[in-house]
Amino acid sequence: MRVDRSSRLVLEALQAGADPDVEALARRTGLAFAVVEDRYARLRAQGVDRPSVRLDPEARGCAHSVLVYGVPGVRTTDEVLRRLAGHEGVEDVMTLAARSAVTFRVEGPDVASTTERAAHLAREAGFETWSTVLVVRRVPAGPRPVACQGSG
Repeated sequence: MRVDRSSRLVLEALQAGADPDVEALARRTGLAFAVVEDRYARLRAQGVDRPSVRLDPEARGCAHSVLVYGVPGVRTTDEVLRRLAGHEGVEDVMTLAARSAVTFRVEGPDVASTTERAAHLAREAGFETWSTVLVVRRVPAGPRPVACQGSG
């Protein structure tokens, strides 16, 4: 199943636990009610009708992932995180416990263009230094509650 941007937004909202109600999905995704209604009806017709759905990256046209690890330059870590989080195709933006290090993952249709885009985003976000590495295999965690030890 290949999906367009609107269907992907609906699926991502469902994955994040959004109420599977068209009006709620429209608010959550920022899409028009009629667009969400259409996409959700199509997805349901294909058997996707619950929030626990995991969408295969290949189905989204993103068969390859590149992980980027780097250190911001003159921009603050928060500025870098905000810049990266706003880009389509950028996933898993986070800081690491190592000299203000930031990592993020980029998905794309092929290795060369995805790696090139990852490096471009690192430069644009303000990384001083960075490295890219191709993700060979990624197994998404299924939806489940996460309990932190010692948190209560």
